[in-house]
Amino acid sequence: MFEDGKDIPGKCFDGLQSGSGQCMGLLASTTEAALRLRMSAEAGLPKAQVQLALALAKGEGTGEHLQEAVVWMQRAAEQADPEAMHKFGIALLMGKGIEKDPQGSTAWIAAAAHRGFAEAQNALGVAHLAGEGVEKNLGVAISWFRLAAASGNPDAQCNLGVAYMQGLGDLLQDYTEARRLFSSAAAQGCPDGLYNLSLMYAKGLSVRRDIHVAYQHCSQAVLQGHRQAAMLLKHLEELVVYPSGVTLNVSNLVQDVVVQGQCVPVFELDQDERDQRLT
Repeated sequence: MFEDGKDIPGKCFDGLQSGSGQCMGLLASTTEAALRLRMSAEAGLPKAQVQLALALAKGEGTGEHLQEAVVWMQRAAEQADPEAMHKFGIALLMGKGIEKDPQGSTAWIAAAAHRGFAEAQNALGVAHLAGEGVEKNLGVAISWFRLAAASGNPDAQCNLGVAYMQGLGDLLQDYTEARRLFSSAAAQGCPDGLYNLSLMYAKGLSVRRDIHVAYQHCSQAVLQGHRQAAMLLKHLEELVVYPSGVTLNVSNLVQDVVVQGQCVPVFELDQDERDQRLT
C-alpha cells in the first residue's frame, strides 16, 4: 500500500521532478535567467510555471519554498499541463507543501494519464492495483501499465514484467516477455529493472543461469541505492567466488508489495537460499 510517499523516487520535491529526473535549481541559474523564468511563469506560461516550481523545490528546501512550488505547479496543472497535473497529484498524495488529499491526488493523476503522460499512467496503474483512491481492478491496472510501458516508461515496464512473471489478469505467464521488459527498463538505468534482471539471471529464468551477469546488473542497482539489491549482492558475491554447488529454487517468486509511484518488487531469493553457504 502507499507509504506516505516515503518510497516515491525523487531528489528534489519527492515528486516535483523534471521529466529527465534532473532539477533546475535557482542557484544554478544566473539571476537574470531566474528573473526571466519567473516573468514567464507570471505571464501564465505553464511550462515556465512547472520549471519555476521545480526550481523553488530544489532551492533551500524550506517549507515556504515548497508551498510556493506547489502553488506554481497547481497553476500549471489548472491549465491542463500533463506533467504539472501528475506532479501536483503527487504533492497532494504526499501532503508536502499542501494539505494531504489522496482522492484529489488520484483525480489529478488520472487526468494526466488520460492525456498520455506515461509517469501518470504508471502511477494510476499502481493505484488500481492497490485500490488506493480508485476501485481495485487488476485488469485496469495492467492496461495502464501496458500504455506506459509502450511509451518507454521504465517503472511501468517493471510492473508489466511482474504481471507477466505471475501470469496476472488476462496475461499468460511469460518469463521471456518479462525479461524483455526488465531489460528495457535496465537499459534506461532503472534500479528495479536492473535488480529484477539480476534475479532472472541468478535463477536462470528464460535465460541461461549466469551468476556473473547477475552480479553485474545487481552491482549497478546497488550503486543507485537499491536496498533489496544490496542484500542480493552479498549472496551473489559468494557465488562468484564459489560458483558451484548451490541450486536456487524458483518458489516464492513474487511478493505482493506495492510501492507508491514506483514498481512492484518482483521476486527475491528465499530465506533458505540466502542462508546457504558453500562448504
